[in-house]
Amino acid sequence: APAATALRALSSVLQTIGGAAYPPRFERLERLYHALAEGTGFTLAGCRILRQRASPLWLVCREPAAIGAAICIAPGQRGVWDGRFTIGRAGRKRRGEASFTVRQLGAARAGALAGDGRRIPAPVMPALPALWQGRKLVAVPPAGLVSGTHGAEQAIICHFSPPEPLARASFAVV
Repeated sequence: APAATALRALSSVLQTIGGAAYPPRFERLERLYHALAEGTGFTLAGCRILRQRASPLWLVCREPAAIGAAICIAPGQRGVWDGRFTIGRAGRKRRGEASFTVRQLGAARAGALAGDGRRIPAPVMPALPALWQGRKLVAVPPAGLVSGTHGAEQAIICHFSPPEPLARASFAVV
């Protein structure tokens, strides 16, 4: 693509994955564009941009160090985690049922899940939203992982809903 088009597309991807309300500065975007042309990885706007092994493709994923604070979700409630994921639990609170904390999966847990056949690239896994009860991992909704702990049978709602989606608002023709 022409440089102007490529820079706009790259800016949109970074804004969507990073969850920023504004695009990255043009000078930094240009630096990234030239680094990618040279085959060098980079971090910008809360994203990691990595070359896929033996492939001309690039992977853009959330930079774990840029992830927002943990949030607490009670049964029947929803919240926005890291400015990009709407996460909630369906149903009403039942007696004795505990809330979940939503925070990133983390590198240690991601490494433990890496070999179980999931088709999510390893660099993406540590930054995924994970539901925890204390120190116990209960669910990683984007990876389709839900443990059999008490309360986990409730439907978990997890939507990727960044402030600036890559595809703008949809429309219908009647």
